[in-house]
Amino acid sequence: MEVATGSAKPRLVERGPYVFDEKKRKEILNVSKDHLTYRQYKSFQFNENSSVGSLEDVITIVNVPAIVSLNHLIINARDKHLYEEFYSLVSSSSN
Repeated sequence: MEVATGSAKPRLVERGPYVFDEKKRKEILNVSKDHLTYRQYKSFQFNENSSVGSLEDVITIVNVPAIVSLNHLIINARDKHLYEEFYSLVSSSSN
């Protein structure tokens, strides 16, 4: 919350990389004289050996659309009540 109000700077820590192996599988649905119909399935498996970190890591990211919207409201604030309501909504969703 202090970062959002400008009274503190964010503490940034680089994480990762997190590596996932992609596996593809095709299932043939129909074969005719000149057509083949299939469905492709994709799955992703976490590769622990190639990753720096685990799936248990807690990561917080910036909600860029909310920040941009809030900034737009601040710049164009004609209705202070609307700004305060939006700010309250954004700050409560980060808790």
